[in-house]
Amino acid sequence: MILSRKRVGLRCCIWATWTVVLMGLVGQMELYAQSDRHERTLRLLQQRREDLHADFAREMNALADFCEKNSFLTDAERIRNRAQPISAGVYDLDNLPDRLLPEIPPNLPDIQQQWQVKLRKLEQDYAADLYRLCRDAINQGHYS
Repeated sequence: MILSRKRVGLRCCIWATWTVVLMGLVGQMELYAQSDRHERTLRLLQQRREDLHADFAREMNALADFCEKNSFLTDAERIRNRAQPISAGVYDLDNLPDRLLPEIPPNLPDIQQQWQVKLRKLEQDYAADLYRLCRDAINQGHYS
């Protein structure tokens, strides 16, 4: 009788130990799955950013071609430079401009006003897309 109680107690102890070990393994597997999901969503966000920039650069280069065809050569070069990716170290967020962009002068020739309006729209749309991407990143737990 005493011997069987010891066996039952030993079995309970072994089962309790295995339960704790298995719970620890399951917990680690869940953490790994969360980490893998986190990395996967980060890669998807990075891919979205690359796709957004590729679309922006393609449209900016098309606008630069339009400017070149209409003899706005220095403006075409400036537009092509703005289409290039910017490295993270270039941003100086401590010294933001005091004013918003000025209005496009209404007395410009039609062709010049046309490309400036297009440029302004491309840049504003790209900025809005990047803002939405940043909000998605924050909502998914990817903080900078």
